[in-house]
Amino acid sequence: DDIQVKAIDTFLKHYENSDKQTAKRLFDEFFQSNKYILQHYLISAVYGEILYEEHDYLNAATFLRKAVEKRPEEIKIHIMLKDIYHKLNDEILLNQEVEIINILNEGESNE
Repeated sequence: DDIQVKAIDTFLKHYENSDKQTAKRLFDEFFQSNKYILQHYLISAVYGEILYEEHDYLNAATFLRKAVEKRPEEIKIHIMLKDIYHKLNDEILLNQEVEIINILNEGESNE
């Protein structure tokens, strides 16, 4: 819907201008009032990365997982997830991310 498009555009403009604090505040306000995760790769990736940088690992993992559902080949996101699972002592998910990263790295070296 039109409000979502405008909100997304505003978030991303602040993020692209290195105004991550404003972007995070706008993201926070949007998700607090809407109570759902957008099915949008870039929003999930950007907000997840901001949360990761702020050490909000549980919420970051939620958004980063949504992002890799849309683009499973994004190795940068898998690396962040691996680090999150390491910090959270989740060996099962950590090992899954290590495996995914290895497969993606093999794919890059075969190209």
